[in-house]
Amino acid sequence: MATSNPSVSEKVVALFEPLTIRGVTLRNRIFMSPMCQYSSEDGFATDWHLVHLGSRAVGGAALITVEATGVTPEGRITPGCLGLYKTSTSPSFRRSPSSSIRAARSGHSTGPRGPQGQHARASRRRRIHSDLRRRLANYRALADSVSSHRWHPARDDHRRDRARSEAQAKAAQRAVKAGFKVIEIHAAHGYLLNEFMSPLSNTRTDSYGGSLENRLRFTIETIKAMRGVIPAEMPLMMKISRSIGPRADSRWRIRCSSPLRPRPPVSI
Repeated sequence: MATSNPSVSEKVVALFEPLTIRGVTLRNRIFMSPMCQYSSEDGFATDWHLVHLGSRAVGGAALITVEATGVTPEGRITPGCLGLYKTSTSPSFRRSPSSSIRAARSGHSTGPRGPQGQHARASRRRRIHSDLRRRLANYRALADSVSSHRWHPARDDHRRDRARSEAQAKAAQRAVKAGFKVIEIHAAHGYLLNEFMSPLSNTRTDSYGGSLENRLRFTIETIKAMRGVIPAEMPLMMKISRSIGPRADSRWRIRCSSPLRPRPPVSI
């Protein structure tokens, strides 16, 4: 990537140059973000996921991130989402394409263009929505501390907290066995870890609520638990929200995330 601006450093990173993170070398710097498919059966990856991820992989992206993958059954967005909450689901993930490096997303890719593809997607969408409505009828949504008629808060429950942290670690082990080379922790826009970190949703009064240090505690414990059970050469990434709340609200900005940086600052 060349530049004619003399003020720009000569060391301009090229999009198609390899990138090494811990023990993984990516052939370029193009990452595919995860896209929820709502096509799983009891957490298992299906033929749909194979085709979806495979069609993305042939495009040349170096890192293909699988959709949000629940570490507990109740931790999924819907009953149609992927899960690594039991060992039996791991083999279904091995069928995913190997032409690109795959990243498992703990926490948490469309058909052909043209009239026929659009019709197929519309028909499939109606089928999926109908099936999800049926399965969501008895689906119990849990929140860490938010209280409203739509959520069932579980306040100050340290036993539940430990169980959820352990579930993240066990799912990370299953991701390794399933052949994933990278793990991304989903800690953004309303997912569990984001609920802990955000002053807008975390109203707990124990050691996990109140100060920034307390609100980050569960996230840091989860990182340590996962890092401790995966290979040292395996990258552990995290998605976070840059800011939470209205722009005028300065209660959470990027500087609040700085305590999450490893000491010394290396790839997690």
